[in-house]
Amino acid sequence: MSSLKRLLLLPETWHRTLTAFQSHACDDEELHLRCTPSTVISVHYVFYGRQAGSGHLCPDRSTAFISTACESTKALQIVHDRCHKHRSCRLYISKDTFRDDPCPDVRKFIEVMYKCRPDGFLNKIVCEGGQLDLLCPEGQGLTIFSASYGTTKEGVVECRQSEGFELKDCVVGRSDETLRSLCSGKQNCSLRADDRTFGSPGCRGTKHLKVAYNCVERVLLRPAGRHPAEEAIQTTSFPAWVRGVDHSAHSNLWPGNQSIGQYLSVHNDAFSNPPTSRRLEEAVVGDWLMMMKFKAL
Repeated sequence: MSSLKRLLLLPETWHRTLTAFQSHACDDEELHLRCTPSTVISVHYVFYGRQAGSGHLCPDRSTAFISTACESTKALQIVHDRCHKHRSCRLYISKDTFRDDPCPDVRKFIEVMYKCRPDGFLNKIVCEGGQLDLLCPEGQGLTIFSASYGTTKEGVVECRQSEGFELKDCVVGRSDETLRSLCSGKQNCSLRADDRTFGSPGCRGTKHLKVAYNCVERVLLRPAGRHPAEEAIQTTSFPAWVRGVDHSAHSNLWPGNQSIGQYLSVHNDAFSNPPTSRRLEEAVVGDWLMMMKFKAL
């Protein structure tokens, strides 16, 4: 199974505005995923096993592991069940945790890619011609879950129609993409709910703009206005990650000196700090390419 197929699901478009985080651990160590207050873990990729040519990752005294490649088929579901939609998650890594051992007597490692998504959304409705004002506290930015501009059969109490007028479902396609391009990542955003901003759906009656949004810490948002080659994920790590064959600690590739992690940047399809493995690199680049496709819409 390819790495992209190991992504839990194709993330919703709004998910692509969020920064991806990576965490990893060796057997007999603790994996720790964590998000900021008011956000929860959304698991996107899990690998537990061993990969050929990954001898620098979690080595042991045996040389048998150097050419070994194996993968647990249960790791994704178990990490999802334990961590998905929690604010933080600790998981002791061992074959017993995942209830199978894809390569006995070989020291394995786990890699997880996840995002921190809001645990709920605020809703706002603005009638046609009115002004939408979205405000976030200092240090936070907007994430747009959904937006629709037009009319619905049920109508909305905030926007009255002429008596006896029969409405129908009629909305502008890609209203959410329009709003994200104008507001995502900003602390404050104001715009008119009108055809000039969103386009005309060709509806009769008074239209309305309905928005579901929230504010999250800026570290959780992909940087706005950055060149595609500078997009990044962030990574968390633990001091025992890189060890010599004699179990002596080597300097860590990803010093955990920030509140969540350190940037792992993509520069012209290469990484300033290499991911732990080729498979994680494929998953990260796949997520990055999906985000770039969204930006091109």
